[in-house]
Amino acid sequence: MSQDEVVTIAKAKRRIEAVLETNDGFLENARTNAVPRDIPTKLEFGSDDVFVDVFGYRILSKPRVVRVGDDFYMEYRFLVRFEDEEHEVTRFYVGAGGLVYEDLESESKMCDYNNEYIASLICSRVALGLLKSPVFDVAEKG
Repeated sequence: MSQDEVVTIAKAKRRIEAVLETNDGFLENARTNAVPRDIPTKLEFGSDDVFVDVFGYRILSKPRVVRVGDDFYMEYRFLVRFEDEEHEVTRFYVGAGGLVYEDLESESKMCDYNNEYIASLICSRVALGLLKSPVFDVAEKG
């Protein structure tokens, strides 16, 4: 193994640890502020999962660390199971710098990781995404 490879691994380790630490703060804030003031649902938490029950469906996210270039983020993809398929209703990313991004391509910011309205932001995205998903499409005649 070359010295460059050792350095690459060490940098990745530090950056992953930083995003995991920020994500711990994000989850702590989300648990503290789990009930939105304006959306009839709440954020709920499993061992490693975050989910939202809305319109009779359980929308689940199993967060994971992802890499874009040299940066690492915690990715939250909210999926609903419908007709034996999973459909994504929304996603966002928590960065080590403390920002939550709507997407990483445009780097559109959603909020800071410690925003007190985090449940409203997440739950509204989940609810709107579900409404736009195939779950509520009219069935094809056949």
